[in-house]
Amino acid sequence: TPIEELYHRTVTTIGPNYVDTFHLMKLHGSMNWFYSGPEAPPGDQLYSSNPMPGLPISNLPQDRDYAWSAKDKEVFIVPPVMDKIFHYQNATLRSIWRDGLSALREAERVYCVGYSLPAADTAMASFLREADVVGGGPVVVINRCTGEAAESLLYRYRSVFSERTVDARHVSGGDVVAAFVEEFHSTLAGEGAK
Repeated sequence: TPIEELYHRTVTTIGPNYVDTFHLMKLHGSMNWFYSGPEAPPGDQLYSSNPMPGLPISNLPQDRDYAWSAKDKEVFIVPPVMDKIFHYQNATLRSIWRDGLSALREAERVYCVGYSLPAADTAMASFLREADVVGGGPVVVINRCTGEAAESLLYRYRSVFSERTVDARHVSGGDVVAAFVEEFHSTLAGEGAK
């Protein structure tokens, strides 16, 4: 196999240029990531089917698409099941999880949009519990469940984030995501006016 340039490895995990802003860390892989499959060694290269803007795509014939380039690869997605161990053996994914853990520990505020924190997803619960720090920013839960489902959801979040405040104002029926976005936008607009 050809040896990939070290610069490309950085590009595939955090981008070509570091910018101190919002960072999306895909802890569970992505439908546009590819790898050699569950039997792959820990150092197996992950590939993305959407190159970053401004980066040249070298050695890819113009008449070929990404499906052709990934014909010997499988989609790299980690399902929300109890046994995820073979996925977490990938060194790149472990690095992303370490970065995510650091980011959560340092976050001024954590937003959990639509994630039910299912009891079966013990790996994520453990990860979030490890990120829980005394004095950490609040955890804002945005979810449209109601009644007993909402109570159960908030119990799981408060159990995992015992050291932080869990903000449940956006756990209700209806279009809570749109309402949250509108409120958040208004807050930002108000801060910008200061």
